Amino acid sequence: MNTAELLNIRLYNQLLSTHHMKEPHEIVSWMGAMQSQALDQAKWAIGAASIISFHQILTKFATIT
Repeated sequence: MNTAELLNIRLYNQLLSTHHMKEPHEIVSWMGAMQSQALDQAKWAIGAASIISFHQILTKFATIT
């Protein structure tokens, strides 16, 4: 396995490349857990891996917090 292949695997596993997940809960389930120093950072991390809009993520968070 070469460096490019390893980088592609890492990007895929961190959901920073193409993936099939559409809902924030799917992303968190895939990751196992999300950790940050502030809630806004956690929302950003989920949003960075998400294909839905940031507004949709905030709406979903509003219903659980």
